[in-house]
Amino acid sequence: AIIAQLRQAFDGGEPVGVLAHHLVHDESAWLFLERLFTVTAQTEACAWLPIRTLIGRGAGKGK
Repeated sequence: AIIAQLRQAFDGGEPVGVLAHHLVHDESAWLFLERLFTVTAQTEACAWLPIRTLIGRGAGKGK
């Protein structure tokens, strides 16, 4: 199910986020994230945004 959801998000041009909660990660999860960030940082198809940028995009909404 998650693969189908990711395919739909990617195909539709929707942003995809990563929930990285350190309290529930084991060594395999950390290794996966390290590899994910390394690989995706080398392509223009992916942009990792700092939290300040994301918060700034939402500023002023709902007023």
